[in-house]
Order: sequence, then structure tokens, then C-alpha cells
Amino acid sequence: MSLLLFLTACDPSERSFSEQIKVIHDQSEQPIEGNVEPDTKEKVTHPIAEKYIGTFSVGVETEATTTGMASIEYTFTITNEYVQLETNTYHEPIRCNGKYTAVEKENILELYYTGDEEFCETESPMFFLKEKRGKLYAQGLGGEGTYHDWIKLERK
Repeated sequence: MSLLLFLTACDPSERSFSEQIKVIHDQSEQPIEGNVEPDTKEKVTHPIAEKYIGTFSVGVETEATTTGMASIEYTFTITNEYVQLETNTYHEPIRCNGKYTAVEKENILELYYTGDEEFCETESPMFFLKEKRGKLYAQGLGGEGTYHDWIKLERK
């Protein structure tokens, strides 16, 4: 975040301090041409491609615990308009279940959380999906050891 400070030469009686702050704030809210990142929620998304449509799941082990291996089972239900994620876990918190918006870029489907769970919404995609030879793979699953891996999803 940057702070813009504008100094203007004017008679102090012309504007109060709060009015000057409001002018500075209003000016900083104006987009700078060529330097505006699009909001993922405002992206125009086309219907999700047929190759992604369906219900897919996978279980991922995350870390060893004193009572067994922690794991997360992900189930992605993909429609023409959105993706719904449900997780079941063993020794892991259940987080960021719900609706995702999908944007396809360079044959990879980027998933952005649009549900109402606190601390889940990000400017970056949370998951990536890609289709290869009729199989669907996901990236962003599990923990540190698997997060960057492409993991094959099973069609339900």
C-alpha cells in the first residue's frame, strides 16, 4: 500500500484539515491507467468447459500425528457456472468449504473462493485444475509436502 501526499498552496481558511484529508483520500482512490489489477470477483467468466464438469475427489495425507496420519479428502463438484468444494478431514481443520469461481487461463482452471467463510477469500487462486488425456488433476491440495504437486482426482 502506498500513501500519496499532495500539498496545495491555498489560504488556510479555504479548506479545513478534514476537507484536505478527504481530497487526498478521494484522489488516491482514483485508478491509475495501466496499473489496475482486475478483481477476480468482477472477472467475466464464461461457462466452465465440459472437460471439467462432474464430481471428483481425492484423499491427501498431510502429516504424521501421535494417533495416525492426518489427512484431507477433497470433493470438487463442478458445474457450468461454479465449483463447490467439500472436505472431510482427520486431524486437520475444515477450512474454505463452499463455492468457488472458476477462471480458465492457458488450459488451467483457477479456483477463487467466493463463499462466506472468514479468512478464505484471497486475490490469488486457492486451487488449480487441469485436464490431461481425459484425467483431471489438482494443485493446491494438502500441506507443504503436496501443495505444489499435480494430484490426480477420481471421478465419482
